[in-house]
Parts: sequence; structure tokens; C-alpha cells
Amino acid sequence: VLHPVDQIIEERCEKLRRNKFLWNIIKTPIFKALNYKEAKEITDIIFSKNGFDAFSYLVEILDTCIRVEHLDFVPDKGAVLLAGNHPTGLIDGIVMFQVLKVKRPDYALYANSDLIKLAPKFTDVIIPVEWIESKRTSEKSRKTLKLTREALNNGRPLLSFSSGRLAKRMGIKLRERSWITTVIKLSLKYNVPVVPFHISARNSFLYYFLDIVNEELKNVSLFHEMLNKKKMIYRIKFGMPIQPENFVGDIVSETKSLQNYVEYVLGEPPSLLENFK
Repeated sequence: VLHPVDQIIEERCEKLRRNKFLWNIIKTPIFKALNYKEAKEITDIIFSKNGFDAFSYLVEILDTCIRVEHLDFVPDKGAVLLAGNHPTGLIDGIVMFQVLKVKRPDYALYANSDLIKLAPKFTDVIIPVEWIESKRTSEKSRKTLKLTREALNNGRPLLSFSSGRLAKRMGIKLRERSWITTVIKLSLKYNVPVVPFHISARNSFLYYFLDIVNEELKNVSLFHEMLNKKKMIYRIKFGMPIQPENFVGDIVSETKSLQNYVEYVLGEPPSLLENFK
């Protein structure tokens, strides 16, 4: 049986693995550079933990520095949708868990379904979403909708990185990809407010180099990117709650306005040249 980390690497390096000769040559140095061994060790530790305990453990070992503005804009109780940018990967969700852990320990997060492979009991925190369109099924979509309904009906805060993908490097800036309309739809359907937030952070230069060289290697480097943020500063700024009755335009234009507010008003696109340490 494949280790969960190996399973994810195989799925994400499908094209590279077709050339077995090349793959066998590059695999060992690449795995060493990308913290493969450490990623497996951490996965073994969190595999049997529930999401809350696993995220608490990851917060402790990742040891990032977090600076937060206007956490008071997040309601103390009741359902709320938290919508923000997505600069660095899984660690964005872990950082937000750390920010909200005391105030809203009932926090739930839309996240890549691959996380459930790493730790099957993550489902108390994670609502798994299949972002790759070719892998989506009606069964997976129904499950996501069911878990969403349960979370909001139970008065939980639900966090969404609304682009569904990491920010894209454009020059020296990280720009959000177009946001999907889910948050506005859910706000209107369940009559819950949206609290926008902005994260200022970036990945390593290695990640953006791999983005140029090979997309599959870039994707598997996210394990490395999760583990290299020790003492890195994450700046999070929340905006005031937006009530559903304030979304008066069509859903697409309201989503664009929300994205623009997060990306350019609450903060600005993170720069690769900024030192976050």
C-alpha cells in the first residue's frame, strides 16, 4: 500500500513518471530538496488525529509569526463565511486556524480533497473539494454541498480561499486567479454575512522557479513550502462583515467586487521581493 505522500506525488507527477529513466534519475535529489522524508514523518504523526488536533500540532511545529488586524470583525458566534486570498498553499488554512482557534474553534475550511488522503479524520475541520474539474463527480459534489449545509446550519464559520487555486506569479507580484461565485451564492442562500480577509505572505524562490520549469514539480513542492515557513511573518487583515442584503448586483459582478476589495483594498498583492522574516 502506497504511503499517502507517495500517492499524492504519483498523482501530481503523472507526466514525469511516464519517462521512467528520467524519473529514476531525478527522483532522489528532488525528494531530498523538497523535504520528502520530513513530510512522510509528519503525515504518519497526524494520520490518526482529527482535524482540530492535527492542525494544532501543525501550528506548533510550523512556528510561523502571525500579525492580525481587526479579528473583532469576525462574529463570536453564528454562521459566517470567511473569504480571502490564497498566496501560499495548505499553510494558509493552518495559519487561519491558528488565528481563529480561540475565538472560533468550530472553524471549517474548504480544502483540496487530497488532504483527506493525508489524514482521513480531518473531516471535522475540512470540507473536501475536488478542484480538478476532470476528477469531479456528482457524488463528490453532493457530499461537498451536504457538509456545507450542515456547517452553516450548525452556526459554524466556513472559510473559503475563493479562487480555489494558489495565487499566480505575474512579474514580481502574486495575483489572485478569478474567484468562483460560491461565497456570494452561499451568503444569499443561507442568509449569512461574509467577512473578507487578506493574507500577505509568499512562497520560496524555489517554488516560483519550479513554476517556470515544470508545473508538476511545482505542485509537489507544496510539502516543502508548508515546512519552510518557520518564523515567517504572515499578515492577516479582516474587513467588516458584509450582510447578504448588500449583494444587490448579479453574482458574477459581486464576486469580482469582493475579490477586488480583498486583493487591493484590504491589502495589496504580495511581492516576491518582500522579506517576510
